[in-house]
Amino acid sequence: MPVYQSKSPTADGKSYFFKTTYITADSDEPKVRVSKKYRTREEAIRGEQEFIINIEKYKDVPVYMTFQELYDKFIEDRKSCVKFTTLETYPNMYKYIKQFMKIKCVDYNIEHFLQWKKKMYSKKNISLRYKNDILKHWKSILNFGSRIYNFDFTPVYRKMDKFKDPNARKKEMQFYTLTEFNQFISVEDDIRWKCYFQTLYYCGLRCGESRGLKWRDINLDKNILSVKRQAISSKQENGLNYVLADPKTRKSIRDIPICSTLSKSLSEYRNQLIKNNRYNIEHFVFGNDDGSNPLSEHLILKRKKRNVEMSGVKYIRTHDFRHSCASLLINSGANVTMVAKYLGHSEIDETLNTYSHMFPSALNNVISIINDLNNKKSTKL
Repeated sequence: MPVYQSKSPTADGKSYFFKTTYITADSDEPKVRVSKKYRTREEAIRGEQEFIINIEKYKDVPVYMTFQELYDKFIEDRKSCVKFTTLETYPNMYKYIKQFMKIKCVDYNIEHFLQWKKKMYSKKNISLRYKNDILKHWKSILNFGSRIYNFDFTPVYRKMDKFKDPNARKKEMQFYTLTEFNQFISVEDDIRWKCYFQTLYYCGLRCGESRGLKWRDINLDKNILSVKRQAISSKQENGLNYVLADPKTRKSIRDIPICSTLSKSLSEYRNQLIKNNRYNIEHFVFGNDDGSNPLSEHLILKRKKRNVEMSGVKYIRTHDFRHSCASLLINSGANVTMVAKYLGHSEIDETLNTYSHMFPSALNNVISIINDLNNKKSTKL
């Protein structure tokens, strides 16, 4: 395209400009670009060349799309490929990435990210882990934009490192030993609650998995408990305060053998329900009085707090009963493969990363083997 010279130069003497037409992904209608003014013809030619290169680069990119528009399309796409429980986490994360929403996707640069990251570091009420969850969410939006709309976020994406705190100390994992759990459960006088906490402790269920259990999932003849769903707290249009969803991963769908202590308690609980004409295989095992709804998380916390105060044992989270089960298995000599299967971990690495400190040191095992060999050799001599 030709370069023109204006009859009305700028105050500093710039008078050359280029004028060209182009088409973007937003419309089939040609657009006209009139450039700013340059001091020389050569500068105007270079400016036109750079513009043409950028147009070629973004020819398949909706250059006027904002992150808000991209986010809306991302959410619509996610509805068909992620769990309901995952979708429910998005609104809370959105308020932390809202400052990006008015920015055009093609204008996104490292300064936008660094300003956001600085702001996020200043939020002391958000854990480091959750900050990185939000960052992961933001990256998934960028990946969606790259995959579907051909945006090139690579220059910024590769510099978007995780939030770190060099002074952070890893929290010590809390759990009950068998002695502590027996002390905790000794004050429980309601068979339903006794069964609930025993199920958490002996089976290592996640809270949602325990709340989602139905009587048809428990076979007391074979002493098998089947994890098939989880109950997640959520306000629904039908008035319910929960929703049933698939377990966390495919490996979380599992059959767990029931120990004799728990089997005895569950049998007593079931017999009590049968006696009162309240037993139904479709009812929740740990539900309200008529079994139609699962126990609320609020009631679980309230009952746990009661037992802690009455028994005098330390306070642990509901999820820590799962850690307690892992500790019980590991200290009883269970190998990592068995523990992973029992807890429903998707990979053995997950078990090792979480509970590696509980397993005997591999180096100590090697030394024991060498010592045993030397002792046998000395005996022969």
